[in-house]
Amino acid sequence: MDLIEDYLERKTKRLSKRSIIEYRRDLSYLEEWFNKRNTELKTVSSKELSKYIELVGVGNKATNRKLSVFRSFYSFLKNEEVIKDNPTEKI
Repeated sequence: MDLIEDYLERKTKRLSKRSIIEYRRDLSYLEEWFNKRNTELKTVSSKELSKYIELVGVGNKATNRKLSVFRSFYSFLKNEEVIKDNPTEKI
């Protein structure tokens, strides 16, 4: 199961094509970064996610959008019972 594509297919139906492209890109970069660290998206901790967010920067409009996308993605995974704890809840 591709978690990102499942999320995008089910949760972004009312978004513009541009927004969906940006969501996919943000989540793909996140996945790539964690894959390089031998970590699956569904096992990411709050601490690990915070480290990633620090690296991409916080405070500008694009970064705030990324954090919003991550929160939505991990809420989706929790609601679907793919994960037990949402790592974005402590960020």
